[in-house]
Amino acid sequence: QLEAGTNPVTSFQKIKNQLGESGVVFQKEHRLSEKLNLFLLKSNTDIQDVNVLLENLTNLPDVKVAGQNFQLQPREKIPNDPIYTSQWDMEIINAPEVWETTTGGVTALGDTIVVAMMESGDWRHDDLVDNVWINWNEINNDGIDNDGNGFIDDYFGWNVVDSSDLIGFDFNGHGIRVGGIIGARGDNEMGIAGVNWNVKIMWIQNNLQVDKIIEGYEYVYQNRKLFNETNGEKGAFVVTSNGSFGIDGDSPDYPDGLQLSDNPLFPIWCEVHEMLGDVGILNVGSTNNKTLNVDEVGDMPSICPTEHLIIVAESDKQDELSSGYGKTNVDLTAPGDGSPTTGSDNTYATIGSTSGAAPHVAGGIALLYSLPCEKLALAAREDPKGTSLAMRDIILGGVDKKDDQVGKTVSEGRLNLKKSMELVNDFCGSGIDLLAVSYTHLTLPTKRIV
Repeated sequence: QLEAGTNPVTSFQKIKNQLGESGVVFQKEHRLSEKLNLFLLKSNTDIQDVNVLLENLTNLPDVKVAGQNFQLQPREKIPNDPIYTSQWDMEIINAPEVWETTTGGVTALGDTIVVAMMESGDWRHDDLVDNVWINWNEINNDGIDNDGNGFIDDYFGWNVVDSSDLIGFDFNGHGIRVGGIIGARGDNEMGIAGVNWNVKIMWIQNNLQVDKIIEGYEYVYQNRKLFNETNGEKGAFVVTSNGSFGIDGDSPDYPDGLQLSDNPLFPIWCEVHEMLGDVGILNVGSTNNKTLNVDEVGDMPSICPTEHLIIVAESDKQDELSSGYGKTNVDLTAPGDGSPTTGSDNTYATIGSTSGAAPHVAGGIALLYSLPCEKLALAAREDPKGTSLAMRDIILGGVDKKDDQVGKTVSEGRLNLKKSMELVNDFCGSGIDLLAVSYTHLTLPTKRIV
């Protein structure tokens, strides 16, 4: 930087004359800022001691300051997991930018964040076992309901099929692949990194029958309810659930003229999501994988008329919508299309379709709750339901808008955790309430059953 009022042409000629004697000849004087009188200098020769050159420059009367150029580092935290270089999905949702601030785990008030994984999976995988939720108020296998939550020996979550089998039934390794997206341990020099490097996953082992799904949700509900009622002394701070399953509206089980809503069990399934929302749980579900309008053909649970359920469609590696859609009943897209994740028998695999898209959103919700914001953590304690609804708006309000989603999803965009983090930061640094921040960015329609 030259002193104010100096003539650059004259000054640089002086510099060349004085420093040229030492073999240093400047190749280029490039003006970086006219107002700041700032220039970039380059040398034709190798500099043996850059500090000597900088000192000589600074001592010249026309030079205000001289420093060595350097390259900035992107403000993102990249894990050392070997497969991470293939995790295009984490890059596209801008997870690394959030990881610079938090990698998950607990709220600003120290509450342990829990994600309810609503299907079976082998949590003993080396990249998952450290993130399994454990009910420390229970004594394992003593046949007693030690914590009084109505469930006996629910130490490693709950198995609604057979309480003696903690692993349960996993459809072709589906559950373990979904779980890896939510919370495979990150930065442990092993495999992949989940959306959360640190989080507790509550595994609900089941066979995906509707009755078992509902029973599993009941367990999740009771744990969050108990947490709320005991100020965190018991239960679990479950902030979201993930259900990567459903029933297609054009299924052969439903002939022309018969809608999904005609099944008396399905409205109850919808009501369960409303029940969980009342205690502060924001549920996430996947829509169907056929390129059909679910507003017209139906889909469960997409058509559930509740604000406590986010329905996710799939976006591919080209960042384009690649599954079912619906302006009324499908909320946003998230990556699927072969996203790297954990696999059966302690291996690694990929997951695509909307089954892979939903856990990116569920994991994202948990990650946002771990931001260092006491106002958010306190809001979650004092107003669980309202905070959950606000988090829904923050997820949808932070999306990257996509032309191919116009008229096809509620938000018309793809998950962007960095933008959602910025919405949370707006709340944390302001004097207004969380709902006001979220509603400023997005007006959401009311869901309806088709």
